[in-house]
Amino acid sequence: MEVTPSLKLMQTRYSWLLSNAYEADGFLNLWFQKQGSCYAVYYDLLKDKLIYAGKQVNNHPVKDLLFISQIHGVYKDMFFSVVPSFVIQYKISENPDVFPDDLKNLTEESNPIIGFYRVKR
Repeated sequence: MEVTPSLKLMQTRYSWLLSNAYEADGFLNLWFQKQGSCYAVYYDLLKDKLIYAGKQVNNHPVKDLLFISQIHGVYKDMFFSVVPSFVIQYKISENPDVFPDDLKNLTEESNPIIGFYRVKR
């Protein structure tokens, strides 16, 4: 029997992986993989409305959203992510004016940052 290599199988249209489904404050966030790409879904459960479904979100830093990363959980009805310091450093290089000074002092050896997200209605 021939065994299909894992990467080749992940890139077929038959491979799906649903993971990291979280609900906070009436919003659902989940991730899935399809044909080797990662997709994010944001859904408003209260309005029964899809907010976004597409390839992994990457933002340009602005004051209200310095960075976004894969959601790792929910705490006190807010989504949170654990973000490595090198990701923060990269985001700072894109738009340093919106970041507070304490984040600008991070090094690659710094501990990860926990980012909390609340979806605006």
